[in-house]
Amino acid sequence: MTLPVWAASGWLYQKVAGHSMSDSLWQAFIVVFQCEASDDTGAIQRLVVACLAIVGSLITGVLLGVVVSDVENAAEQVVSGNNVIVEAGHTVVLGWTKETIPLLRQLAIAQREGSECGRVVVLGSADRDEMEGAVEDIRNAFPNFKVITRQGDPTQRSDLERVAAGTAAKIIFLVDKADETEPADQVHRIITTGWSLRSMRPAWRVGRDMGVVIELPDCLTESQTRRVVQSMERTSHAGGVKMTIVDGKTDLGRLVAQSATQPGLYDVLSTVMQQDRNSAEFYVCEHSDVTGRTYGDVRRDRGPTAAWAHGIVVGMYEEGAETPVWLNLPDDYVCRRGQRVIMFADKLEESLYDKVFKPIRAAQSKIETAVMRRGDAAYRKIGKGAGSRTGGRAVGIPGVNITTAQMPKRVALLGVTAQTPSLVQSLNVWAAPGSHITVVGGNPPKISTPKNRQPLAVTMLPDADPSSIDDLASAGVLDADVVIVDVNGIADSDDDTGTVASLVALTDLAALQGRDKLPHVVAICHHVDAADTVRHIVDNLALSSPASLDVVHPDAMPSGLLAQVTRQPSLRHVFNRLLTAEGAEIFLTTPDSVGLDLGVTVTFDDVQDSCRQAGVTCLGVVAPDGREYGLSASAMASRPIRFRPGDRLAVIGEYVV
Repeated sequence: MTLPVWAASGWLYQKVAGHSMSDSLWQAFIVVFQCEASDDTGAIQRLVVACLAIVGSLITGVLLGVVVSDVENAAEQVVSGNNVIVEAGHTVVLGWTKETIPLLRQLAIAQREGSECGRVVVLGSADRDEMEGAVEDIRNAFPNFKVITRQGDPTQRSDLERVAAGTAAKIIFLVDKADETEPADQVHRIITTGWSLRSMRPAWRVGRDMGVVIELPDCLTESQTRRVVQSMERTSHAGGVKMTIVDGKTDLGRLVAQSATQPGLYDVLSTVMQQDRNSAEFYVCEHSDVTGRTYGDVRRDRGPTAAWAHGIVVGMYEEGAETPVWLNLPDDYVCRRGQRVIMFADKLEESLYDKVFKPIRAAQSKIETAVMRRGDAAYRKIGKGAGSRTGGRAVGIPGVNITTAQMPKRVALLGVTAQTPSLVQSLNVWAAPGSHITVVGGNPPKISTPKNRQPLAVTMLPDADPSSIDDLASAGVLDADVVIVDVNGIADSDDDTGTVASLVALTDLAALQGRDKLPHVVAICHHVDAADTVRHIVDNLALSSPASLDVVHPDAMPSGLLAQVTRQPSLRHVFNRLLTAEGAEIFLTTPDSVGLDLGVTVTFDDVQDSCRQAGVTCLGVVAPDGREYGLSASAMASRPIRFRPGDRLAVIGEYVV
């Protein structure tokens, strides 16, 4: 292309200047190749200058090519994840599992609501193209949420250094629940990673704590779990690193059992444990001084110094206590030194008190905690009893007046999976005495009965096919009160095709028998697209009465819990209290059970006062017709409430079967 430009320039110069063609071409050559040779008049001199100019241009082109190649290689390293990240105060997610994408989505929502997590770096062993493709949807949905992926092994120090783990503010260590590695080896991996993170902490970051949340695998024995916890506690005591252990055995069986006995409860639990734009979450008000005040006075306080003014007070948290979380306390309870408010709110906002006195209270709380840990044996004796089941009541808390007694239920369980023993054991806790369980398909699981509980009657049909209309008819599935569908697919345990096929067979059987309504259905789906298919099957069934359906996502719930614990490690104790069989729990009840009449307009304060008189704390209203009161403190407080038939209250209290 250079020759035509040179020739055209020479011809144009000749026409304008009137010089000879040779002189015009030479002047054009000087300008095009930017060489200093205006005094050269001889042909040989001009030829030499021209050769030198061409060689110089070639050398310049080669050098530019090398520079461009180096830039491209550097860019390729950034894209392929081969370069070291230079960051501080960021969040690192170690591990690429089924929970990673739901966790990133929860972190993105938390960041949008004001939680500071910085740039998020994911270190996983999967192919980086696979990871990049998976996070692209999150980047599109949350443009301000910055995610970087890197390929590597979280147990290798060199890979941890590549993601700047030593200077991170928060680290989340995920475990692959499908990993077939021996439990002992998984314990070694966790301990190695924990101590590697501690040793990588630079001196200039030691004064700033690193929050590390570690999810334990399901397969660990009690002794192995204790071994990990003890090692991580030593890591925390070493300074600069705060380890929080989250038990991977988040009891899906209990969640499914609660959903089976109380239709609609799973939506409430998923709203509480997962973050969404319009949902509320639990918060611990870090610097709330309530010493000497009654619980009733605290929960009614809406002043500018109350960090919980825009939320619902649900209990108290005490760092270092034998029983750190007390939920649903009586109004006459006097708050002790070192206790902090647990609230349920849309987001955590700093009060005027926090902004002014936060530095002072931070130092004072350390002194108070040290003094508190020295003794007060009588107080610890009370704390030990709080939340324990003494006739279903916590010590010092009035008895619940709500009638929650259930009729015996007939439960049909389609499919047998690794979760079946835990599910049947949870049904022993949550289903009313006299209930009966029919298990269709699979080999009989080993089922243990909880202490002090009469075992439920269980009928096993191992040779029956959950996707066969004839076998479902023979088992009398449509006569059950609730049908739980959890059928493994042929490909692997996370394949939802078995669940979908069984649900189609169930709806076909209902159509053949002329049923006007299905039993309550609880479907366990691992993938979102399968969940949409399940809802479509049920919604498009031509029955006179709509079917009630709860779709349970096994991977979504733990991710929401991990994101909230990462934000506030003290919330681990709150969720432990709610997710164990002891103490207060979340359940649904009717407005009339707390003395509220249908058709009468009331405020949320009226609802809360009635609930408190009945011994529970109200979190929100669940309306079947789509009216959005929801589990949102600000929404509840800003509008009048008129209860209609079918409305229920989501409350915290003692659920009595």
